[in-house]
Amino acid sequence: MKVMCVYNSCEDLTIGKIYDVIHLEKSRILPRMLHSILIINDKDEQQLYYIEDNKRVWFEDATPYIRDNKLNELGI
Repeated sequence: MKVMCVYNSCEDLTIGKIYDVIHLEKSRILPRMLHSILIINDKDEQQLYYIEDNKRVWFEDATPYIRDNKLNELGI
């Protein structure tokens, strides 16, 4: 799975950058809000981040962005 960063409140992520998800952890208490992902951040460290918190979405599924980039490369 790949995700794109759409919000950053720290210096170890880049908005618009696509990250490989090492591990996805789903909360059993609050199903959507506390999903967290383990990725390698811009400091080359494995770090756990929430996909979204109670204020913002931090990451989106990168599949549509990857697909669009591939189509653009092919000239379609």
